[in-house]
Amino acid sequence: MRISAPTIDAMDKRGIPLSVRILGTFSSPIVVTLIVAVILGGGYILGEFATGRLQRVLSGTEGSLGLRATAMLFVLVAYIPLAHLHLRRWTNKHLLALRASIGAGVTYEQSAPASIVAGVLGAATFLFLFIIIPIYFSGVPDMSFQLIAATVSGTAYGWLAGRFLACMVTDSLQMSKLARALPDLDLLDLGSLSPFVQQGLKSVLPLVIVLIITSHLYIAPGSAVIGASGFLLIWCALTVVVFTLPVRGIHDRICEEKQAQLEKVRTEIRNAWERVVDRRDASAGDWLSALLDLEARLERVRAWPYDTSIWLKFGLYMLLGLGSWFGAAAVERLLNSLL
Repeated sequence: MRISAPTIDAMDKRGIPLSVRILGTFSSPIVVTLIVAVILGGGYILGEFATGRLQRVLSGTEGSLGLRATAMLFVLVAYIPLAHLHLRRWTNKHLLALRASIGAGVTYEQSAPASIVAGVLGAATFLFLFIIIPIYFSGVPDMSFQLIAATVSGTAYGWLAGRFLACMVTDSLQMSKLARALPDLDLLDLGSLSPFVQQGLKSVLPLVIVLIITSHLYIAPGSAVIGASGFLLIWCALTVVVFTLPVRGIHDRICEEKQAQLEKVRTEIRNAWERVVDRRDASAGDWLSALLDLEARLERVRAWPYDTSIWLKFGLYMLLGLGSWFGAAAVERLLNSLL
């Protein structure tokens, strides 16, 4: 049965940020996101122009990292709600379909307090990596427009990213829980498990896009490299987690079902072997051969429901992030030679 993508109004709003709910009311959220990104990023650049910092950067008397980083944060503040909305709609659609097929209720479970705590932790982590650590190594800077803008945009980004990640983890745990409730599992046809695998891939892509957008910031001088490295390691670790977590329940089910089926087949193999040895059944040899073939097929069943195409897609996504890092190094060198 085909289920249309739900609107934001059809979702449980608990734990969903207000910015995501507002964005979901527009018919073209991508266009709205682009407009917001231009307004936020452009407004910051105009502010730096008014303070004279943009001119100093362009003349080469001041580094461009701080300006680029803050402008990119404003772009990410616009991007995260769009990524959250897209993933929320896709997940809600498939959760409804899976719950309906399994016979479970269709209520989406999301904890508002957990989402808020995740947002606070996200904001605190960002401030620690990119504000507190540089202050610790370089001293307290003079209050400036750039510092205020970086603090505000960084706090907003950490808040939105933390809540987005909390939603991802909750969705993944929901998928894993549903997998354990599947009434039937055909070990010889794991293609029916595609929604669980696709949940991981759908969750990975928005994170990789963040890595691509921020890749030019990882080439950071001095103490800034600590925050950049911490951000990169945390984001890569979260990428792996959200890729594997949705299929954790399927992994457990496959292992349990595989062990149970192998025990049954091996019991039948022993019985057929005894009939062949005792020559009690002329057809026992053919039956034994079929059982041995079935045992071999069961042993080849993957414990994780990832086929080659899924691994290739995941590897491609990660290579996009890595390739953008190398591209950022080249751009950084070019900028340093021009400015």
